[in-house]
Amino acid sequence: MFNILRIATLIVLSYNFPQYYRFLHGTFFPLVIYGYVFILWVFWINRFSKYAK
Repeated sequence: MFNILRIATLIVLSYNFPQYYRFLHGTFFPLVIYGYVFILWVFWINRFSKYAK
C-alpha cells in the first residue's frame, strides 16, 4: 500500500513539477522510505526486543 501511494505521489509531483523529478525520485523518496524503515526498526526494538529493557 505504501509503495502504491509513493508511486502515485511521484507521478503527480513529476507531472506538476517536472524540473524536480530527479530530486524527488533520487533523493526525496529514498529518504522517506529509509526514514519509515528506521521508525519501524526503532518501534520493533522498543516493543519486541529484549535489549531495550
